[in-house]
Amino acid sequence: MNVVISPELTIDSALKKASLLVFLLASPAYFIGVYRNLFIDFLPVHVAVLSIVWIGFYFLSSRIITSSTFRFYSLLIAFLILFFVTGFRNQSVIIADFWLVISCGLLALRLSLWIVFLVAIASTAGLYLIVDERFIFPGLDENLHIALHSCVLLISFVLYSAVRNVVSNFQLIYETQVGANTNLIEKNKKSYLLAQEAEEGREEEKQRLKTASYSFYSQISTLESIIKFAEENNDQASFQNSTERMKDIQSDLLEFSKSGKYINSQTLKLTISDLAYVLENYLEPYARCCSDGFCYSVTFEDTSLDEFEIPIRYIKLLAHHLIQHCKENYQARELKFNIQKGIKARSMQQLKLNVFVYSITDLFDTDFSKLNREMESKSYLNSINNHTSFIKILLRSMSGSLKVSSMGNTARYDMSFWVD
Repeated sequence: MNVVISPELTIDSALKKASLLVFLLASPAYFIGVYRNLFIDFLPVHVAVLSIVWIGFYFLSSRIITSSTFRFYSLLIAFLILFFVTGFRNQSVIIADFWLVISCGLLALRLSLWIVFLVAIASTAGLYLIVDERFIFPGLDENLHIALHSCVLLISFVLYSAVRNVVSNFQLIYETQVGANTNLIEKNKKSYLLAQEAEEGREEEKQRLKTASYSFYSQISTLESIIKFAEENNDQASFQNSTERMKDIQSDLLEFSKSGKYINSQTLKLTISDLAYVLENYLEPYARCCSDGFCYSVTFEDTSLDEFEIPIRYIKLLAHHLIQHCKENYQARELKFNIQKGIKARSMQQLKLNVFVYSITDLFDTDFSKLNREMESKSYLNSINNHTSFIKILLRSMSGSLKVSSMGNTARYDMSFWVD
């Protein structure tokens, strides 16, 4: 795999190597200069400045300096210092101007040619004002000599222009390649996310199918208990109830074979009082057939004759799995159902089903936060058990929600859903 390195890092890497190379190659000249300037001419300040710059090249070539910007401008300042110090020491612009050429070449790596030009003019003019030019060819006027040398220096801008073009082209190639790689990465990311979503969708569908299968198993187990009770007690009402439950299960299975839906979504026009009556008849066998003294009650607060399209099969299964969930997890001995109307939005009506759970144990310290998080989650893969998973499926089908809270030694399930 090719690694794309940015222009900034490429330049910084080159400057590291160049700094080390200058440090090594300048060593002989440095030691000769120290000997001359310290022991012959005795110029300690000049030697100190050269020593700082020479040692600075070593540090700028090391990994101690991590900032590429700091390294770049430090090198620039070092070469300009050499330009001024060498020019002032020899009282000549001409003998020191190769340091200026290097400085301006360095500037061309990052800055525009206008800035290079201004720095060159300003530096040359500044040094010219403080030196008395000594390197003049015999028979040539001083001003003419400087003018000719300046013209020669201007040819260096051809080099600077080439450097600037190379850097600009490299920047363009880098941005083009990065853009292409970015698009490729985005496509790969999207492909990965799509594959991940497909995998999660498949896993969630498998989970829903398992939950629906468990729901049929739970309903058939309850039906078996009702039939057994009816046979032992010759209870015709229980026989009738078991027949209706069998029809409901058959209806669900037929719906699944036709459309792939797990529950028959057929609705009935019912008032709140009608819904309470149907729910009470559906729950009666749970109390009649249970040997643990389980009981229930269904109340409602709305006595109007307003009818709503209610998916009654959804409500029955919601009550069934809620009872099984509470009995298995909280050893519930009594459930009190309360039905009331909520808010109305256009043609939709919100219904609220509040269930108070009384247990043989104290539910005061029971933590319901995990159950609430599961109900709020959009995924079906983190279900606590099959009953709560199916309750979640039912409520989602009705755009509903569930929140559980503790009320002293009892638990309260607040459910809401929408009907037409």
